[in-house]
Amino acid sequence: MVLVSSSERLVDRLEALGLKVIVLDSHTRSDERRSLSLLGRILGLPSAAEKAWSEVERQTRAAAERVPPGLRGKRVYFEVDATPYAAGAASFIGETLTQLGMGNAIPAELGPFPKLNPEYVVRVQPDIIIAISQNLADMPKRPGWSYLRALTGQQTCGFSSLRYELLVRPSPRMGEAAQMLAECSTQLRATGRSQISVAPDLTCRVWQPTVSPVSSVEMNDLRSGWSDSPGTTTPLLDMATEKLQHRKP
Repeated sequence: MVLVSSSERLVDRLEALGLKVIVLDSHTRSDERRSLSLLGRILGLPSAAEKAWSEVERQTRAAAERVPPGLRGKRVYFEVDATPYAAGAASFIGETLTQLGMGNAIPAELGPFPKLNPEYVVRVQPDIIIAISQNLADMPKRPGWSYLRALTGQQTCGFSSLRYELLVRPSPRMGEAAQMLAECSTQLRATGRSQISVAPDLTCRVWQPTVSPVSSVEMNDLRSGWSDSPGTTTPLLDMATEKLQHRKP
């Protein structure tokens, strides 16, 4: 028996080899629960599957209790891929964030994992950014992204590839993923240090406002645009205006 996500070509090839193929697509938490229940029935272990999901829910509830009140409702941009693809409010990641009491910068109507226009992320100005560490480090190099307040304010969480995989893959370990997000939130509330290591491969950064003038080179960068894709395509000059209005004398 082979478990796969939906891919007609792959499924056909495997079945042509005489293999039994089970297609599982888990975009939401409900999808994952159904997938887990299906596997339990196939393996003759329905009670074990139900117990595993109950543990996911228990761990998620416990994680929600750890999120600082000041961060509840904050809009999170969770990057799935540097394209960028994001985890929207309709995804299992977005639903986990909701259960933790946090918001999502990407509305549900864009789908579970939409491909975004990079400018769209700048315009929505998420309060918190979560991504794989390497992508997070490269974000300020993207056109206009150096003006994201979550980056300049260091309201970010970067995860190693191993731990990040736990966050972005629906599985019976989704409760652990919720706990990782809650741990990140507790460190974002901390003060006095610009960087806190909560685990060898998880780094959370703390708000430290920084303001700098916009140079002519930066202004020219802001005038550049991107090709059409979901989200807005309006130029980023309003971001420069806002920055100029708030810069120090």
